[in-house]
Amino acid sequence: VPAFIISHLIFYKGFSNLLKTSAMLGGLVVAVIGVVTFLNLDVFGYNTYVPKSDEVKSAGYVDSRYCNGFRSRDIESLTRNSAQDFSDRSSINSLITMHSAFVNNDIFESQNKFKRVFMSIFMDSVSAEYVEMEYCFAYTLNDGRIVTRNYAPSVFGYGIADLVDIDKIAADLIGSKAYIEKYSSIFNADSKKITGYSVTVNNYSACFEYNTEHSKTIAKKLAEAFNKDFKADNSYTSAVVSPIKYQLNDYFYYTGTVKDIDDLKAFDRMYPETNAVCVLRIEFEDEDIPAYSSFSSAFRDSIRTVVGSFYGTITQENYLIPESYTNTIAVLKEIGVLNEDNKINSRSPYYYYEEDGAERVYY
Repeated sequence: VPAFIISHLIFYKGFSNLLKTSAMLGGLVVAVIGVVTFLNLDVFGYNTYVPKSDEVKSAGYVDSRYCNGFRSRDIESLTRNSAQDFSDRSSINSLITMHSAFVNNDIFESQNKFKRVFMSIFMDSVSAEYVEMEYCFAYTLNDGRIVTRNYAPSVFGYGIADLVDIDKIAADLIGSKAYIEKYSSIFNADSKKITGYSVTVNNYSACFEYNTEHSKTIAKKLAEAFNKDFKADNSYTSAVVSPIKYQLNDYFYYTGTVKDIDDLKAFDRMYPETNAVCVLRIEFEDEDIPAYSSFSSAFRDSIRTVVGSFYGTITQENYLIPESYTNTIAVLKEIGVLNEDNKINSRSPYYYYEEDGAERVYY
């Protein structure tokens, strides 16, 4: 309405003909109310649609917190490209269960339902650099159609407690071998983005090196060795990625026994069959946010106000290294971080130890 009145003032140079255009104004008001009501009622069920299991040929899920290059990629195309990631019925059913749990939450019945519907539709088409789009679902239906739904928890008013059960399922999908190989930074990051590493046996004893030319070379070599071991692993991948689950998913912080993702002893108690040697962390440069060529700073700020904040993908990935990961362990021994008995080398120039709050660095 204000825009209409301003346009009237410009074209008619005053209010003299306002009554003559009142019918047009009234029609505009009715149209706007109709559109808002239409969206608010979610007439076609866009926002709460979840396909039935027998309608789905394959499915996919992308979590912005654990997806290499997410900030610079278009959400909709990224989600659509995931629609064939999982073709086994177990993963499809898990994804549908998680999606259903998300949309069946009482928040969808709130008085702000219009905002939820509108924002869900709008956010499907913007670049991932602008939003905290953590939950991205995709389905390839039996008739060949691809259906996607993308949700930002902050848009829907979710708190951590609302997402605990959902994150439990998400953790298993993220921790799958297919997901790690397609979306993790350790498999997909540009080698120039790899900056350092740490090797930890518990949360206060480690060897680490960051942001030097040497650390970049070694970290790249470690990533390559890990990738070979992980691809060949048919037994322990769930244990290997368990630190990632604790790093990303609130479910494990609420219910788990691991209080520090670097604590080898805790993971070793959970997965004794792996004879784990250490927790390996690979560090990456923070992703550059692309130039905002098509959006004004004011518009970006308005999005930020509505969404809540810009999210951040993790810049480090932690993996449990079993005794069977011979390529990775060979590199760790080669650089002098591990001894021949697979124990951490306390004489390494990169060794760090903390006891009773006192830091000791060995050179």
